[in-house]
Amino acid sequence: MRYLMVLLILLAVGIQGTLCQENSFWLRNLSEGLGAAKLDLEDFSPELELSDQGVHVMWMTQKAGSRSISYRNSSDDGLNWSPVIELGDSDFDQEKRYKRMEVSGNYVHLIVNRPQELWYYRSSNGGMNFEPVKVLFKATVGYIYNLQIQAVGDQVYISFSNYCWYCSDKNLLYLLRSTDNGGSFDNELLVTDKNDVVLNFTSLHTERENVFLLYQEIVGPSTNYDYALHVLHSNDGGLNFQDDVISFPAMSGLHHSLQLQDFSGGFQPKIASDGNRVWIIYGAWDENNTQGIYVSRSFN
Repeated sequence: MRYLMVLLILLAVGIQGTLCQENSFWLRNLSEGLGAAKLDLEDFSPELELSDQGVHVMWMTQKAGSRSISYRNSSDDGLNWSPVIELGDSDFDQEKRYKRMEVSGNYVHLIVNRPQELWYYRSSNGGMNFEPVKVLFKATVGYIYNLQIQAVGDQVYISFSNYCWYCSDKNLLYLLRSTDNGGSFDNELLVTDKNDVVLNFTSLHTERENVFLLYQEIVGPSTNYDYALHVLHSNDGGLNFQDDVISFPAMSGLHHSLQLQDFSGGFQPKIASDGNRVWIIYGAWDENNTQGIYVSRSFN
C-alpha cells in the first residue's frame, strides 16, 4: 500500500507539472521579460484593458530619483507582446489608487501627474505608437492628485483634484471632457472646498450620457473619521451635475462611510451601470456602529 501511495503521488506531481507546462504561457513577466530588458527595478500600479484590437497593459516603474510609465499590448490573446513603450520618465505621483488608462475603439488614453501638471498620452492606432505628450492642466499653487479616467465611444472624461492647504480654496475638483477622442478637452470646475472637508474623489464612471463620481465629506471631528458619501451625477454628458448624499447615519447621528480605496491594493471600481440602472458599493457603519458593505441603486 505504501508503494501504491508513492506511485499515486508521483503520478499526481507529474500530471500537475504537465498541466503547468501547458499553461505556462500565462506566467509572463511583461515588464522585464518577453523581449523587455531585465533591469531589476520595482514595477507597480499595473492596469489592464481589453478592446477589439487585443489586450492593453500599463504600469509604472520606480527608478533612482524618478518614475516612468510604460505600455505594451498583445493582439493574439497574450501569446506575443509588442515591445515596451516607455512614455515618460519624471517625478510622477506614485499613488496606487488612481486609474490611469482607458481604451475605446482604436484609441488608447493614458494619464499621469507630476506635482503640478497633468500629462496625457494618446494613441489612435491601437497602441502601436503614441502622440507627443500634452499637458492638460498646470496648477499654479498646491498639487494635483486623485486621477481618474473613463472613455466611452468618442467621449473621454478625466477627473482630478487640485489641493492647496494654505489657499482660500483648499480643494478644487475638475472634470476634463472630450467629445473627439481626446483631440481637445473642455475644463469644468465641479467642486470648490473652502473648509478642507472634502476628499477621496474616486470611481469616475460613464454610461452613455451618464457620468458619476464619488467623494467623501468630513462631517465630524477629524479623529473620528466620520465621512458622508456623495455621488456627483450627470445625465447630459457631464454638462450639468447634481450632488446627492447616499450614506446614512451611524450611532452618533453622523455618517461614517469607510475608506473608498485601499492605499496598497490599487484602484477598485465602486460603480457599475447598465443603461439607467446604477449600483454603488461601499463600506459603512450602521446605527449600531457595526461595519458592513452596502449597495445603493438607482433605476433612473
